[in-house]
Amino acid sequence: MQWRKIIKNLFTYTPSAREPFILLEGSLSQELERESDNDREKKPVAEPLQTPTRRLRKPIKTKDLKSRTTGEGETEASNSGTSGGGTDDGGKEDGDDFISPDLETNRRLLAEHFYLPQNKDVVIRDFVLPQDRGGMIVYIDGIVNSDWVMYSILQPLMVLSGHFQSPSEQLEPTSNLSKRDFKALLDHLLPVHQLKMIDKMSDAVSAVLNGLTVLFMDGVAQAAVVETRFFPNRSVTTPMVEAVVRGPQEAFTESQRVNVALIRKAVRHRGLVTETVDIGENMTAMILYMAHVANPALVAEVKRRLAGIRGSFLREVGLVEQMIEDHPFSIYPQVTTTERPDRAAAMLSEGKVVIVLEGSPFVMIVPTTLFNLIKTPEDLYMRPFFGTFIRLIRVFAIFVAYLLPGVYLAVINHHQALIPTDLLLAIAGAREGVPLPSWGEVLVMELSFEMIREAGIRVPGVVGPTLGILGAIVLGQAAVQAAIVSPILIIVVAITALAAFAVPDYSLQFSTRIIRFIYIVLGWSMGLYGIVLGLAFQLVYTAGLTSFGVGYLSPVAPATKVDSDIVLRRPIFSQATRPDYLQVQSGRRRKQPDISRLWTLEQTGQTGSKEQTADDDQESNSDRDGDRDRNRDRDRGPEEES
Repeated sequence: MQWRKIIKNLFTYTPSAREPFILLEGSLSQELERESDNDREKKPVAEPLQTPTRRLRKPIKTKDLKSRTTGEGETEASNSGTSGGGTDDGGKEDGDDFISPDLETNRRLLAEHFYLPQNKDVVIRDFVLPQDRGGMIVYIDGIVNSDWVMYSILQPLMVLSGHFQSPSEQLEPTSNLSKRDFKALLDHLLPVHQLKMIDKMSDAVSAVLNGLTVLFMDGVAQAAVVETRFFPNRSVTTPMVEAVVRGPQEAFTESQRVNVALIRKAVRHRGLVTETVDIGENMTAMILYMAHVANPALVAEVKRRLAGIRGSFLREVGLVEQMIEDHPFSIYPQVTTTERPDRAAAMLSEGKVVIVLEGSPFVMIVPTTLFNLIKTPEDLYMRPFFGTFIRLIRVFAIFVAYLLPGVYLAVINHHQALIPTDLLLAIAGAREGVPLPSWGEVLVMELSFEMIREAGIRVPGVVGPTLGILGAIVLGQAAVQAAIVSPILIIVVAITALAAFAVPDYSLQFSTRIIRFIYIVLGWSMGLYGIVLGLAFQLVYTAGLTSFGVGYLSPVAPATKVDSDIVLRRPIFSQATRPDYLQVQSGRRRKQPDISRLWTLEQTGQTGSKEQTADDDQESNSDRDGDRDRNRDRDRGPEEES
């Protein structure tokens, strides 16, 4: 009979004291009705965080559970109903988000949001006005300027408010203070450069997390957000990734404000507009564009994609870049990232959009093309011949980094007839005694050089570059002496590594390194036919990519009418128009007159070109007048137009 009891216990559910469980809302209400008031205080219900994630017919809200266990639900519900004006659950949630005129209610909500008093860096500072009206300020210690808090907020309110007379009533603690009088009080007393009024507690929490100070006043169903941000940041230094010999030696920092100021310093034009877009959780991105040049559809698309991002940690441009790309699984970067303000300023003048994040020393520029990734600001600072020569070197380096190991394998394995006899004998002699096949040699050395490169980046300080150089020399010499690889392969791998470093864009370097292994496989398996097939596929694939609707190979594919600054750099005084693939606003294709060197006209005594220059200036003025007229027509209503 014992085994029957064992089977019965196995198939009979008996709640255990150690087994977590969830009571449905109906059973919970019945349980609480049967309990007396004394028992309810002695027997608390388990917190929601201790319950397993099991599907319920109607989930229990944390607010409802606390109200039923502590007896404070009726007061909270009545306050929320008064604020929100709703009777259902959704209305209560919306009402609870509004700031209450009761100072203690706001204090309790802030304590729940910031886990007080466990959280020690969130400060709630109480103060009392001379009229005995209470208030409090909330901020996070360490990311605000304490002097601003003391001398711009507390001192004026606690000392000078006694001399302020409200337009409609005195600041007595017995009566509620209207929002208008509260705003008038702050406008008269607080010597701050930015002040914003908010009505929701969620906005107050977000402001505190972003380094602002939030001011609450007893009897006012509103709060004031005061600018007191003072994040620790480093000073402006020289560029580390995009270093140049000629040109500005300033780089972006981790401060969003400093980065925008650096761009403003380079672009001193009234048309530069800065807007903010909330992304993720308590993160704000700033977008910069030339209002009179950039395509409004492009600006709207950038805002739409940024506003549609949901994430808890988006503090680096690499994370946001993956969220807004047209082709997130593509091997090519579709967003230009730069640490140089002069490069961002140059692309802004063309009609592109710059995205700046807090906490990242890089900014994003959209849209981008493959030809933008092989250009550097130094190309414009040098003479046209030098800039063209360096660009041709970069293009040649990209093809070498792509193809050299694959072509080497294709020739020595499938097309020995293409090699001169002397060179073929030299290669055969060098490979004599090598135990590995040719493809094994290439893979071993390529992977070894990739490890050396990665180790050189991760080693701190000045040891990294030294480790990379010494590691490559020692490894190559030891491999040749041990007859593991042939000496000619060391030359091939070294040239390939140098060519990869010649690619100016860091993200494009990674693409080059990965695509090289694909060509290694194609060259070993199919010879030169595989290389040609890979090039054709890569060309078709790249031509099909887009960056915010702009072709990745623009202005070559699709071909456009105007943009000669692709590889061959023209003189700076002859680059008079903006790229047409950006579809800038009407009448803004010209960024400088056709004749921008007026002193040449004075020397030659030409007059027709002067008239042409005057026509260009007149065209620019007419464009401005046309924009002004369009803005006026847009502001006028249909009745005024009729």
